Amino acid sequence: MVRLSLFIILAINVCVFACSDTKTVSPPKERDTESDTASDSDSETENIKQDAGEDETPPKLPSNCVAYDGGVNVSFYDEGDCNNPTVARGNKILAAWAGDLQKSEYPKWRIQLTVYDPSTTNMTATAPMTETALAEKPSIAYGNGTFAMVWLDAQWDPSCKPALLKSCRRDVAFMRFDETGTPMNTTPVQLTNVDTIEHPPQIAATSDGWMVIWQKKVDSEKGTVRAMTVALDGTQKTAFDVSAKGGSDMGFSAKLASLGDTAMAVWTALGQTKIEARKLTKEGATAGDIIIIDKDASFTFRPAIVAGTGEYLVSMERKVASDFEIYTALLSKDGKIKGTLNRATWTTSDASQSTLAWNGTNYALAWLSDRNNGDTQPCHDSGNKQVFIALLDSSGKPATSAVMISADPNTASNVIIIWDGAGWTAFWQLAGTNRSRILRGRIKCNE
Repeated sequence: MVRLSLFIILAINVCVFACSDTKTVSPPKERDTESDTASDSDSETENIKQDAGEDETPPKLPSNCVAYDGGVNVSFYDEGDCNNPTVARGNKILAAWAGDLQKSEYPKWRIQLTVYDPSTTNMTATAPMTETALAEKPSIAYGNGTFAMVWLDAQWDPSCKPALLKSCRRDVAFMRFDETGTPMNTTPVQLTNVDTIEHPPQIAATSDGWMVIWQKKVDSEKGTVRAMTVALDGTQKTAFDVSAKGGSDMGFSAKLASLGDTAMAVWTALGQTKIEARKLTKEGATAGDIIIIDKDASFTFRPAIVAGTGEYLVSMERKVASDFEIYTALLSKDGKIKGTLNRATWTTSDASQSTLAWNGTNYALAWLSDRNNGDTQPCHDSGNKQVFIALLDSSGKPATSAVMISADPNTASNVIIIWDGAGWTAFWQLAGTNRSRILRGRIKCNE
């Protein structure tokens, strides 16, 4: 049985921070004429015009979004450190994260699932699926009327010792849930048992099941992105390689999105100087060659991807002068690059850990930085990273100025964002003196 305990999180009206403002919105920009510059084989970006280039002056954009209900702690009293929040929306919104339970000398890790109601800001916690030596880095998706989640779990390693967690083998665990967050299988399903996995697995819904990807560690400098399809009933198919066989240099930070009959995986490669992608079929195979999205920058890494209407939007961190900024690239269903490689932030510091969401009209981009676009000083006296959100138009170009939704002396990380039906909700991890917590914030925009 699943125990439901109601945690009422009071909405906090957040003032508009000095690093953001609000005005009347203007409609999203029309998409530029499409120009496919990639072939079905390995695709270069040399011919792609960079929309913003090295110009450090941010464009003037409407300030149509307001932050509210920001910085609310949603992690629970008995959890120590919490990490890697994830969220998906069906008829309800399910959010999850990993948290360690300080019950003994060594913590027990659980994956905590919550049902989130944005209209009341209630978060209803289910009984944890796992209480093992190590369970972490979940990813959740919705499709075909059900939710599914994957995470890394050490429960199948008989030699795993709580005192030596770094030596434990982490396998990809899989579990399905109905619309209420009730588990549809009694125990997690083990998807892997031989790969050395350290980075978070990812899951996306296809038209008749699930696509799961993870990164197999080859050695200290190489990794291979692998994938597996899982049917709606949980039946697994054989895993297959997505990235180069034998491993790509620093092949990590793999992310996944799906348009139903096909999916797209993206990852960092070649010593953090290249962003690669590959189309996957719902039957469980690669389709076409590896696509090179970006390789022009001295550093380009940590991509994110979201499915729009018949296409994908990818974001990435890219070195500009002495700092890192967020860029976006629009991909066709087949992975062809459309239009320009767009610059999305102008922090003159570092913008990092971008994440994307789509509501049918606009994309939302969230990222971390110590300052807003165009600012010369940090937004918070601590100088630590805060969470920022801005809207992008349907071509991936900036459509609004950014809003800061956190204001905390501690450092934020691992932000995610989702359209909640009325606005945009973000969850993020916040470092603390004694523990890391999961916080929630929201913005509304006149779109």
